[in-house]
Amino acid sequence: MPFIIEGILPQNQKLAIVTEEITVKAALEVMIERDYSQLLVVNQHGKLQGLITSDSILKAVSFFQVTVDQLKVSHTLVRVKAYRIDEDLSELLKGLRDLNAVPIVDKQHKPLGIITSFDTTEYFRTRSEDIMLAEDVETTLRDFIEAFYKTPDGDLDEEQLNQAIEAILTSGRDTEKKFLKALRQYLGKSGLNPQDFDEQVAKQAFAKHLDQPIKVKGFGDLTLYEYIQLFRNVWAHYQTSFKDIDWKAIDQLLDAVRSIRNAIAHFREITPQQREQLKFCADFLDRHRPSVEVLEPETAKVAVTLPSPNFSAAINQISQLPGQVSSFIPGSWQLPQFMNGDSPCDIAEIRPPDEEVDPLESRYAPLAAWLQSQEQNKVTLAFQAVETIIQDTLPSSARKHRNWWANDTVSHSQSKQWLEVGWRVANINLSEEQVVFSRLSERKIAYADFFNTLQPKLEAVPDVAIQFVTVPQGGSWVQLTISAQDLPPMTCHINFLRRARLCISHYIGTGNRDTNRRIFEHLQVQSVQIEADFGTDLCWERLIGQQGARISIYREQSSITDPPEVLEEMQTWILETLPRFYKALAKPTQNAYQVAETKA
Repeated sequence: MPFIIEGILPQNQKLAIVTEEITVKAALEVMIERDYSQLLVVNQHGKLQGLITSDSILKAVSFFQVTVDQLKVSHTLVRVKAYRIDEDLSELLKGLRDLNAVPIVDKQHKPLGIITSFDTTEYFRTRSEDIMLAEDVETTLRDFIEAFYKTPDGDLDEEQLNQAIEAILTSGRDTEKKFLKALRQYLGKSGLNPQDFDEQVAKQAFAKHLDQPIKVKGFGDLTLYEYIQLFRNVWAHYQTSFKDIDWKAIDQLLDAVRSIRNAIAHFREITPQQREQLKFCADFLDRHRPSVEVLEPETAKVAVTLPSPNFSAAINQISQLPGQVSSFIPGSWQLPQFMNGDSPCDIAEIRPPDEEVDPLESRYAPLAAWLQSQEQNKVTLAFQAVETIIQDTLPSSARKHRNWWANDTVSHSQSKQWLEVGWRVANINLSEEQVVFSRLSERKIAYADFFNTLQPKLEAVPDVAIQFVTVPQGGSWVQLTISAQDLPPMTCHINFLRRARLCISHYIGTGNRDTNRRIFEHLQVQSVQIEADFGTDLCWERLIGQQGARISIYREQSSITDPPEVLEEMQTWILETLPRFYKALAKPTQNAYQVAETKA
C-alpha cells in the first residue's frame, strides 16, 4: 500500500502566505518572525505562484546589487511543482531533493500547506519508532517465555519449549472436529436423517482431502498472536511480578497491541492514542520483568585485556563502575607475572591475548572481542561498562528499546558481532541499564567437541610431545605445551577468532613490557630464517596497547560452525602446522628469552 501525502501533512499548520507585490523586506520580516526559511507566494486570486526562500533572497540581492527594500517578492520568486494531498508520497520526496520545502494545493491550485524536509524526517522517524516499539513488545514477551523454559544451568530447554509451541498450534484434529460439526449442521438444516451420518466415513473423507500435517515452527518464527498464547500459558509463573493483575487485563492490552502491530506491518496509519498504547505496553512489560540477577563468576579467572590502546584507563573505569560489574571483575585484571626459571616454558598459565580490533571495524567489535575472551558462560554488564569496553557511547535507542538488544543475525550490526563469537543477550533490563550475555550452548558443545577430538590426535603426533594445559570446556581456545628431543619446550595457543579465523600462536608475556619488547625484537630480527624453517610467512604482532606480543599463523575461512568435513580439514591443518611452528620457533625463542633476561 503506497504512502500518500495526506498522511505526512502537519495538522493545523499555520501558513505564512505573501503576495507577489510586497517588498522582500516585508517578506523577510515575516520569515524572521515565524522562524521560517521559505514562504508561500500567491497572486491576487489566492492561487499559488511559487516560493520565496532565504536562498532566493540572497541570490537576488547578490546578483542585482541592491537592498531588500528595493526588491519585490516577484523578483525573488522560485517556481516549484505543487502537489495534491492524494498523490503518492514518493513523488513528493523527489521534489524535496532540489528544495527543502514543497507546497500542497487544492483543486483550484490554492495552498493547503507546505511540507519540509524536517516534516518528512519526523514522519519516518515516528513510523520507525512505532515499528521498534512493536518489536520491543514482541521481544520482551519472548524474553519472558524463554526465561520460563530455562534449565537450572541457564540453557534453554528446547524440548520443553517445542512441546509448548506444538500445543498452541492448530492441529489437524481441531480442524477435523470443526469439519464433522459442519457436516452435522448441514444434515440438520437440509432435512436429512442425522442417523444416516457415518462419522467414520466422514473422517476418512477429511483425511483424504483436507487433513494436513502440523507445520512445526521454530520459536523465532512464531507470530505475535502465538507468543501471546505461550505467555498466557506461563502467566501463573509471572503474575506475582506483575502485582497480581488479572490476565484478562493483560490479554486485552496485548490484543490491542497486536492489532496496532498489524496496522503498522500493512503500512496503515495509526492514531496518536494507539501510539500511546503501544508505548505504554512496551514500558509496562519492561518495568515488570524480573531484575537482572547478580551473577557470580563461574571460573576463577576472568578476561585479561581489552582491545584498546587505553587499556589501563579502561580497566580502571570498569572496576569503578556501579552495579553488578564488580561481581565478575576481581583483582585479576592483570597479566600473569613472569616466573623465573631455566626456560621460557616456566610461565604461569596464561590465556591468549585479546584480538586487536581494526579501527575500520564496527564500533561493537571490541565488545565481541571482549566477550570471546571470557571464560565464564554468563556475564552481567551495566550499559556504562559496555560503553567502556567499546570506548564509545551507546545510541539512545539502546537505552529506550528492548529490540536494540535483540539477537538478530540480519538487520542489527551490534548483535551480529556478539552472535558471531557465540554469545547472546540472555536478559536485559532497560530501567536498570543492565544486560546479561550468555554463551550459546550449542557453541560451547561445538568447541568442546572440536578440542576433545583434537587432543588425542595431537598427543599421537610423532617426534613431539604435546600436552593440553587447559581442559576443553566449551571455550574457543586451548593452551598447549610442546617439547621434543634436543629442543626446548614452548607454550602455544590454538584459538578461534572473529571473522572466521583459526589461529596457532606463541604469546610473549613476561609481565614486563620492556622485557616483552626485547624478546619480540630479538625474534623479529631472525624472522627471515625462522620463516624459511617454517616454510611460509608468519604474523609478527606487537599488540599495540597490550603488554605482550604474539607470533601467529592464521587459517582464514575457519569457523566452528562450519560443516563436519571442514572441521576435519581444520584439525588436519593444525596437526600439520603446529609441529612445524614449534620446531621453527623453539630454539630462537629460548635464546631470545635468555638474552632479554641477561639485559634486564
